[in-house]
Amino acid sequence: MKKYKATYLPVFFLIDVSYSMLEEKPGGGTLLDAANQLVPGIVEACEKYSVLDQRLRLGLIEFCDEARVVIPLSEIDAFSENIPQLVARGGTNFAAAFWAVFNEMGVAVESLRKPEIGIHRPTVFFITDGEDIGDVEERARAWAALSDEGFRYRPNFFTFGVGNANLEGIRAFKLGSGFAAATKDPTRAVQRLQEILNTLVSSIVSSSAGDNPTGKIIVDPKTFNSDEWEVDDEFV
Repeated sequence: MKKYKATYLPVFFLIDVSYSMLEEKPGGGTLLDAANQLVPGIVEACEKYSVLDQRLRLGLIEFCDEARVVIPLSEIDAFSENIPQLVARGGTNFAAAFWAVFNEMGVAVESLRKPEIGIHRPTVFFITDGEDIGDVEERARAWAALSDEGFRYRPNFFTFGVGNANLEGIRAFKLGSGFAAATKDPTRAVQRLQEILNTLVSSIVSSSAGDNPTGKIIVDPKTFNSDEWEVDDEFV
């Protein structure tokens, strides 16, 4: 196995900021309020472990009718200094989201690549209330590009439906070690994302130490509490 000076795990948060995310969540507040707590909470958890700053590169993309790179792929410190307040607007367009993360991976992840730097397969956390009103054919084209086996940066793709998200509507959007799951309470998604991120980094550290020679990152969706979550049937 080739020895690298450093290895990075690119992680993208792909967050729905459409008006439907203003739906109230259990216990008060809105789905978007929970999304605004998500990224700072994950950064706070990451900052407790110096190894994460050495391994992770984080990026944030928001989407509604269109998608926008809010924070380009960055070190944790730089990322934490630029976290904005997400503001609701427009409708929900999955195609715009998929194209945005596809294009950003092609540019940002490629920019990390050097002979002495190893790049793990990128991870995407897709968070939405699941009410896609975009063009179905364009969504299919965008997902086909992102999921193409020939795409150099084909990611591990996790979809978290929150609020009234229907698992049937998001079931198809998973790749690699990722899976699709839905919960009424978005605070559960925040907790699970933190746990998954810890698992990903542990897998990377094990791989670097030679304990996980395949380097494969595995997250077991069976650990999800079925009373709080609906998880893709493939894993139940």
